Amino acid sequence: MKWTTNKNPAIFIGQMSKFILNSGEQQTFTISLENSSALIKIYSLLRIKLLLLKKSSRKYDLIANYPALSFKVETATINYANNNLLATRRINFKGRLLNTLDKFIGLHSSLQSLTVIKQPLNFNPEIARANPNNHPFIFIFTSNPTLLFINKENQPEIVISIAQGNPKSAWEIKKALFNYLPNRFAQPIKLVKNNEYSFIIEQGLDGSPWFQILSTFPLEKLLPKALNALQEFQCAINQNQAWHQQINLKKEFTNLIDDASKSTDLNLSFLEAVKLRYLTIFNDHNSIIKSAAQHSDFSVNNLLFKKDHAYIIDLEDFGRSMLPLQDEMSLAISFYLLDQKSTNLPSLLQACIKSNPQYNHLPPEIIKVLFICQLLFKLGSWSRDKQRYELRLKVFNILKDFLEDENKYVDYTSINIK
Repeated sequence: MKWTTNKNPAIFIGQMSKFILNSGEQQTFTISLENSSALIKIYSLLRIKLLLLKKSSRKYDLIANYPALSFKVETATINYANNNLLATRRINFKGRLLNTLDKFIGLHSSLQSLTVIKQPLNFNPEIARANPNNHPFIFIFTSNPTLLFINKENQPEIVISIAQGNPKSAWEIKKALFNYLPNRFAQPIKLVKNNEYSFIIEQGLDGSPWFQILSTFPLEKLLPKALNALQEFQCAINQNQAWHQQINLKKEFTNLIDDASKSTDLNLSFLEAVKLRYLTIFNDHNSIIKSAAQHSDFSVNNLLFKKDHAYIIDLEDFGRSMLPLQDEMSLAISFYLLDQKSTNLPSLLQACIKSNPQYNHLPPEIIKVLFICQLLFKLGSWSRDKQRYELRLKVFNILKDFLEDENKYVDYTSINIK
């Protein structure tokens, strides 16, 4: 069976599980996932296994090819008669996993000293490198590889990520946000320096990514939960004046145009004309506006859901954007890209922008510039790693559509419209 980017993950997972369960005596299956995101790849496989775990005691070999990520899951043999899924899995990773494990070598003693952990973490990266079969952990290969330790309830107990940029600053941001909003963020446990890398260790969260709960909560029911989380996040931001500043929108718009223009994988030669076209807006509007730090990648992919609650994760881009409404627009885009056939981006923008009344004084022309800034941000240096190439293509298409008929966006995104 082949995964395609326009296929709903829940539908694909359901089809895959039924296909395997109805396959008679066949025991080896190949899944092609070249075009899906790294996060969905990892969780899709786990979700398939969990579905099969409940329904069958047969053994299967799942062969999954990930050529775009330079590593391969050669075989994954699961004994579905045993309820301890992660303890019985046998997965041989090559390439990227082993290279990433190298970065974690030396953390063993630091992990053993953490008194907050409920059970011993029997993780020694040097041993795991040679034999990854005996360790209850999961690697998630996003832009920042993350190591999750799973407890006996198959929930992440400890999460370890490489601190990006300034490790101390990243650590202080996580601590501050948890203090402001402990019901939305993971509890930071320790900042560990090891060789050339710094690691942030956090308590695990018991929520689930969106594609694991679609059978219970369809996408349209997840949006209000996401908006509630965003509103509380912004209230937390408002408590720290260091995260606020005056922004010159005209200057930021020009900088984002210049940054996106450096991309070589997309034809962005028209951006100079875009700059000239929208700079005229500032002839009639003040370019100085008040704003606050943004999550900068606030999306449905960076939320974990539990019943009516949503946790916020992945803060490595916090403060990278300081422009107003960027998180609202990013959230709307993320929901739209999950289901472009059934959703309407202008309507999603309206719902997300109107959820933040502190910017209801902004005129429609400024809203237009802010939306273009969000698209340019996603087309610039933020997204130039290979894993985000497909996202870049989709955002590029949104930008072209906006430039062809901006009025349909303005009609919806003007938060002055009653």
